[in-house]
Amino acid sequence: MKSEKTSSKDEEEVKMRQTLQKLNNQQDHQDHAQGLAAGSPNAVNRLMKELRLIYHSDTFKQNVFSLDLDDDSIYNWNVSLHSVDKDSRLYADMLKLKEIDGEGAIKLQFIFNDNYPSSPPFVRVVYPFIMGGFVTQGGAICMQLLTNSGWTSAYTVESLIIQIAAALSQHDGHIFFDAPKSLFDKYYNLEHAQRNFKLVQKLHN
Repeated sequence: MKSEKTSSKDEEEVKMRQTLQKLNNQQDHQDHAQGLAAGSPNAVNRLMKELRLIYHSDTFKQNVFSLDLDDDSIYNWNVSLHSVDKDSRLYADMLKLKEIDGEGAIKLQFIFNDNYPSSPPFVRVVYPFIMGGFVTQGGAICMQLLTNSGWTSAYTVESLIIQIAAALSQHDGHIFFDAPKSLFDKYYNLEHAQRNFKLVQKLHN
């Protein structure tokens, strides 16, 4: 069992180094066609810095969460949340989910734009179907700190992930195991998430 965990960590380390090397190569060659160097240099540099810090952080090494980049785009992060408050309803649900899919992780999508870190990323739950915990019908996470009025450039992606994990577990976030697949496919997607986020934000304003 120990050797399996060591092997998994070694594989994660290799994957991490390969990702950083690929991003560095793209940045060095200013490969605009790949979408990395295109856009704001400030956003790219800040996200590259944060990615390096995360790969060396204790929370990442302790497998509180893991991440990869969608199509190697520095603007689109896929985050898997593996750990939440053990006294929460969501933690119990994640244990049940693990029995179903073998992983039991909450999948999040972080979408950054050229104004980062001056403006917040858009964050949504991709899987599973979660109710409560500031999650809207389409999966968008609607927290004050993810709005322009509540956001500050002092926030880091790592601190944001930790705060989202806390919000999900402390505000009655739970998995809707009986959600029909048709409902999930129709409403739990990026389009509906962005639409619902804008609607909720408008109501708050």
